[in-house]
Amino acid sequence: MMLNYSQTKTKKGISVNSMKKLYLDLDDTFLDTEKYLRSILESNGLKTPKNDTVYIMSDDKRYQPYFKDVFSNYSLIPKKAGAEESLKILETEFEIIICSGCITPYERESKKELARIMDKEIIISEGYKGKASLDLSDGYLIDDIPEVL
Repeated sequence: MMLNYSQTKTKKGISVNSMKKLYLDLDDTFLDTEKYLRSILESNGLKTPKNDTVYIMSDDKRYQPYFKDVFSNYSLIPKKAGAEESLKILETEFEIIICSGCITPYERESKKELARIMDKEIIISEGYKGKASLDLSDGYLIDDIPEVL
């Protein structure tokens, strides 16, 4: 592995202080959140939008219990295909920081817990486009929403 920045040896090899930051979105970038949520809703007889995101249903009282169940335990949401393998490769070159938005009041703690399990720092913004207002100029953002890039 060849690195273009100063290296400091640590227990894991290279100090994260000398690495460039990579801000990683969770929902629909690392985790397959929408697909999982859509399957839960549909398996319970609820209709989901064909040409729009299911997240627009989060304020509908009929859907809220399902959103709460899914968003209260992020460790149950399946990862996107290849996500874990990609993360391991990226960790050799970047300090990975989770950067995610919240659309429901109960997902904040669940995302913090997932970050703790993953041993990652987390930045949480309000709303799914809230990251656009964050200063992430010291690194790179990987996200599925072009408006926040």
